[in-house]
Amino acid sequence: MRVKSIMLAGLVSVMSFPAISADPLASSQKPVNHSSQAKGQAAGANLSQEDWSVQMTDIHPPAAGCFQVSYPNTAWEEVPCGTAPSRHRKPPKHGKEVSRTPDVNARAGDLDDWILQAPGLISRATGSFPLVKGVTDEYDDVFGKNNYTLQLSTNTGHTNACGSYSNCYVWQQFAYDPAYYSGLPGGFPPGGLFIEYWMFGYDGECPFPWDQYDATTCVMDGDGAFLPAILPTELQNVKLSAYAGQNGLDGIKLEYKGTMYGFSKNADVLDISTIWNWSEFNVFGEGDASKAIFNPGSSLTVRQEAAYSNYKTAPPKCVRWGITAESNNLTLGQCTVVPYGVSSYSRPNINRYPYIEFTERAGVSAPCTKENC
Repeated sequence: MRVKSIMLAGLVSVMSFPAISADPLASSQKPVNHSSQAKGQAAGANLSQEDWSVQMTDIHPPAAGCFQVSYPNTAWEEVPCGTAPSRHRKPPKHGKEVSRTPDVNARAGDLDDWILQAPGLISRATGSFPLVKGVTDEYDDVFGKNNYTLQLSTNTGHTNACGSYSNCYVWQQFAYDPAYYSGLPGGFPPGGLFIEYWMFGYDGECPFPWDQYDATTCVMDGDGAFLPAILPTELQNVKLSAYAGQNGLDGIKLEYKGTMYGFSKNADVLDISTIWNWSEFNVFGEGDASKAIFNPGSSLTVRQEAAYSNYKTAPPKCVRWGITAESNNLTLGQCTVVPYGVSSYSRPNINRYPYIEFTERAGVSAPCTKENC
């Protein structure tokens, strides 16, 4: 995850931006297909919001760019994107990708988390917090109150993006940051939905439009979608999805209060779909290896489901590992695998995809020393 700079100098792709709930598109956007919108409205008219949410998890935006759709519609509408803020960045931490012995005192992140390991290549992963209790405050130990990120990260591996560099490996992170566009002039929503790309062991000069992080590391933050700033006390109302190699696109989607926001790019940036077989999802600090600190008594149940070719017959595994440099102060509990076709307490209907689930808690002695927490 990148380091957030103090001065944020972002430019947006259009001169004006409609309200999040507004329908008209900016003049620079593609014209609205009203026939398609009408069909989308009709398709979702008879769905409950829960069923709509499940259906839209597998209906991705039709092209690269920024999109949104609100219940009960099912047709994505294109909206303006924002350009990536000017930031210094820091690479993820790395460790040997092996199962670890659980530590009862471990906090999530900083190379220690529960990840979902799939028996096949993942096409889409979704993270959520089906049960949240006792959360009243959160602060980032570097960036302050109500700052955090939701991160869904892939494993690393060698892809065609590495070209002829045999020691090269890549990594991709899908993220939501409630302060990604904060400070941007023009009254834009402060939250951002974006994808971050890394190449390590790249022995040549980084190709355009990549940034040269160091002698052998390239990094790129592309454009992102504008979103509201969601308070950490509302995590139970959020669902984050990432997909790769779907109709030539990689993308990230976030659902919040009946609206789904989407951002997608061409899948050939890293070709991550050719190696993606495990996924890490959680709430972490905003950047620069920072920590999201929740008040004592906080409890979050974390769920991550995945779609892959043989998901109906081969369940995923809970593996103790992690890749992100950010962390939180929540103690990890045991992880449970729920196979395809098994119901759970928080989802009485048969689940569509297998998932892993665990609870993390801030004990009574958890540090919360900032005046604003």
